[in-house]
Amino acid sequence: MQEHAAYRRRLMAKGQVVVFGVVGDAAGAFGMGIVEVDADATVQSFTANDPVIRSGRGFRYEVHLMPRGAVHPPLGAA
Repeated sequence: MQEHAAYRRRLMAKGQVVVFGVVGDAAGAFGMGIVEVDADATVQSFTANDPVIRSGRGFRYEVHLMPRGAVHPPLGAA
């Protein structure tokens, strides 16, 4: 999981990951992330190269498009 988090942080530093983290769900914890990319192939590359996927321990991704959304302006912006 440490390698997974470091991998996501590297993508975040490149501006491709907006947010990621653990979701606490009564049915069981899972992770969630929001990425900003211009091609589906980029998302497929992200998931295929993630250390948790490459570990072969049964982790998986579900990818869902968000065709519309909104993000608040930076704090302190007028």
